[in-house]
Amino acid sequence: MTNLTDNSEPLYWKVLSQLADGQLHSGQAIAKQLGVTRAAIWKALKKLEQFDILVEHQRGVGYKLAVGSIELLDLQRIWQAMPDLAEGVLTAVHLFRDIRSTNQYMLDEQIHQAIGPVACFAEYQSAGRGRRG
Repeated sequence: MTNLTDNSEPLYWKVLSQLADGQLHSGQAIAKQLGVTRAAIWKALKKLEQFDILVEHQRGVGYKLAVGSIELLDLQRIWQAMPDLAEGVLTAVHLFRDIRSTNQYMLDEQIHQAIGPVACFAEYQSAGRGRRG
C-alpha cells in the first residue's frame, strides 16, 4: 500500500480552498466553517498575498479570488489519475501546499532511500526550480 501524505493544513490554504470556486464568500461564513475568528481569516488573507494570490474584497459582501476560480492540487485525484503501474512502484506520495523546494525536501529527508520510490507535489515552491512555472 502506498503512503499518501497531504501536508495541507495551514489556515491560509484552507481559506484559499474556500475561495477556489471564484465566488464571493463572506469572512464571517468562512470563519464559521473553519471554526476560527474573522481576525484569523483576515490574517490568512494577508498571508495569501505573500504567495502573490490576489483576493478582492467587496465591503459588506465578501472576498473572492481576483483571477476567478482555480483548481488546487488534490492528493486523492492525483493518485486516481496515476496509471496502475505507479501503484505498484511508488511507496509514498507527498503533497505540500507550500514548501521551499520539493527536490531539497526529498534530498534532506532521503525518503526514497528509506522506503523506495516517492512522488512529491507542491502547490507553491519558494525556492524550488519549478517555482516560476
